Amino acid sequence: ASMVCALVIAAAASVRLALDGDSEVEHLLICIQWAALLGGALGMTATALSTSRRRAGTWMAVGNGVALLVAAGLAVWLHLGYGALPALVTSRVVAGAVLGFLLFQLILSRQEMDIEYGEIWFVTLRSFFIAAIYTAVLLGGLSFIVFAVENLLLDNLDEKVYAHVAVWSLFAGYAFFLGYLPTFSPEDPDDRLETTRRHPVFIEVLLAYVVIPLFSLMTLVLLIWSVRILALGEMPAFSRIAAIFSSYAVVGIGVAILTGRYRQLTAVWFRRLFPVAAIVFLAFETYAIVDEVSRNGLRTGSYVAILIGVYALLGAIILMLRPLELHRLTGWIAMVIVLVAVLPFVSYLDLPARSQGNRMAKVLERNQMLVQDRIRPAAAALTAGDREDIIVAAEYFYYDAREAPKPAWLAASLDDMMQFETVFGFSPFDSGEGPAKPPVSKALYLTLPQGSAPITGYDLAVTVGELWGNPPPVPVEGKQGVYAISLSGFTRNGTPRIHVEREGKPLPDPDLMAPLRALVDKYNDGTFDKQQVATYEDMLIPLETDGVRMLLVLQSVEVLVPTDGEPTDWFLAVAALYFGD
Repeated sequence: ASMVCALVIAAAASVRLALDGDSEVEHLLICIQWAALLGGALGMTATALSTSRRRAGTWMAVGNGVALLVAAGLAVWLHLGYGALPALVTSRVVAGAVLGFLLFQLILSRQEMDIEYGEIWFVTLRSFFIAAIYTAVLLGGLSFIVFAVENLLLDNLDEKVYAHVAVWSLFAGYAFFLGYLPTFSPEDPDDRLETTRRHPVFIEVLLAYVVIPLFSLMTLVLLIWSVRILALGEMPAFSRIAAIFSSYAVVGIGVAILTGRYRQLTAVWFRRLFPVAAIVFLAFETYAIVDEVSRNGLRTGSYVAILIGVYALLGAIILMLRPLELHRLTGWIAMVIVLVAVLPFVSYLDLPARSQGNRMAKVLERNQMLVQDRIRPAAAALTAGDREDIIVAAEYFYYDAREAPKPAWLAASLDDMMQFETVFGFSPFDSGEGPAKPPVSKALYLTLPQGSAPITGYDLAVTVGELWGNPPPVPVEGKQGVYAISLSGFTRNGTPRIHVEREGKPLPDPDLMAPLRALVDKYNDGTFDKQQVATYEDMLIPLETDGVRMLLVLQSVEVLVPTDGEPTDWFLAVAALYFGD
């Protein structure tokens, strides 16, 4: 089942590459790929379960058949249940795949299987790195062959060929990975398991005399850094502390498990000292987490840091107890952590959303700004702390976690951050802390007024859809052929750009930045951080390239205007796009 699911993922990826903007088929293929990801992990779990049973072949066939049925059912449910897959849904699919893989490891390291938890991880990593080498050689070789064909034989070779090569090279790599895993049955006739579980000498030398000493030096560096922070009283950014200490603890647990049977002096001392150091650093991280949550409430970053910290703390305690048999508990703990992160009501979106919603509600009620489940502007000046709490919560819901469930009163009062000042009565860029240094750049807000304008010279009205992230090209059937129009950089992802392809051939990009700069120059009159209503004509941007005419109607423009240099951080909302050729 795992190999079949990998084949399905690769085939679907190739079909998606060949598609020309068919969004319905694209959505179906995406659902199939996500479902196949889970099915592949369940297939590995089913294979592991059947290993130690009588009539293992029958059990394996049944288990893999069930995994394929689950994957098929999930694909249908995703396709019929969602127009676009929410992030939490895909996260749950990924979590299911991770749980299946961890269960695969835990099943194979049972006592009756005569293989320890650290050994099964070594066998898996060994297969992974061997497969990675095969994949790299295959990908590099095939890509060079395609490059030679393109330059020597076929001048107009489609660039998508390289993407197809990458897809099928990765598929072959996964096949190598599964192929290099031994048969885990206790009756393995060719003793492959005994061979693959044994650490080669160069691996022992690498881990015991290179990795562990380097890790010990890193421990010393982190200890000095922690003392320096305490001495100076300057706490670094929370994200930095959480990333460094969490990574240290998780990687250290992995190294300790892999070297659980090493008798080298460095390994013995590492297994004794690392758990203590990890607990000390996690205590330091706990202080940073408490400080972050008290100032900004629970957000996705702090939530994830808490979950990783819990895993690292329990893992360090298990390592302090030292029996190798207890190492499997770290796998069960990891499964619980992954499950909690995606469960309803306590997931990485649900729990922080409730925290931020309750935090904002308390501030609004304290300032008489929440009346009959609607937000009304502040009647008096708010304290700097209250302003900050409102801004942090609003940015969480409308920037950081747009799919998080919003409180009904917030969703009914605020559609997006462009309305923030109107709804709350103060600017999200105003901390309320009195005079400050002049900012390096200021925000300019322009909106499209109500009204109308004559539209001539265009044949079609194009719906561009959601522009967050990297949106797919919009298909347009014109007089001179089928076009694909891509809009990128409209939501703080870089420089705004419109790219047009006709019958798969790219056309020169129309100059979008020149009219946008002219628009900024016209309204750059010192009125910053407040919404301005532009004239209707100014929000119409005519564009032309190689016989293609477009009229971009901007609903709103948000941009940072520096005191010196080019405008940056564009955020453009599109009301309409008119097209003619």
